Parts: sequence; structure tokens; C-alpha cells
Amino acid sequence: MTTTLEENELLTEAQLPILPNNTHFGFEEFSRRAGDYALTMALVVWEDEGGKISNARIGLGGVEDRPRRIIEAEEILNGNAPSDDIFRSAAEAAASVVDPMEDHATSAGYRRDLVKALTRRAMEKAVK
Repeated sequence: MTTTLEENELLTEAQLPILPNNTHFGFEEFSRRAGDYALTMALVVWEDEGGKISNARIGLGGVEDRPRRIIEAEEILNGNAPSDDIFRSAAEAAASVVDPMEDHATSAGYRRDLVKALTRRAMEKAVK
């Protein structure tokens, strides 16, 4: 894995906005051994607007050749109250739209299963 930085470039700063007080988030990752690169990671962030999810963002890493948002799953969350059924649907949507990498130790199907499980767990953590 590489970045787009040139050999003579150095990242010196990143500015991130402060999230609103009604923001919920959950993160999950899986690696075979502690300290290894994650085979899959899922980050879920949303705002609570009167008990309903708004401005949902779901990001996955370690699955494809670069991290990305999963807009199809975000659309399932937005406008709905957090629930097991909604989380299940969003996790299935995330798993269905990824194009997982394969290597000598990990099949694409295994990574797809990880996407489904970890995305759902991250959503469950966001409720707490």
C-alpha cells in the first residue's frame, strides 16, 4: 500500500472539523494477529436527529485497493431509526457493492463476509 506523496514530500498537518454533539460513531477492524494490517475495517458515523439517523457515513478499508465510502449503505441508514433490521440491510448492501482483494491467504468471499460482520458491529457500537 502506498500514498500519492512523492519521495521529497512530507505530510505535516491534517485539519478535521469538530463533529456536532449529536454525532454517533462506531469502528471495527479485523486482523489475524495483533499488530498486523487489518484485513477489513469499518467506520460508521451518523448524526441523531430526533431518534433518526441523518448524515450517515460508512467507510471501509483493507477490502479494496483503497479505502472508500459506501454510499449505498449510507442511504439505507438515513431517515431511519437505528434498529437491527436497518443495520442488517445496510451491512448486506455494503457487502454486495465491494470488490474485495484476494491474496494467497484471504479470499474475496472471506473479505466480503468480514465487511458484512464488521459494518454491522460498527453500527451497533455507534448506538451505545
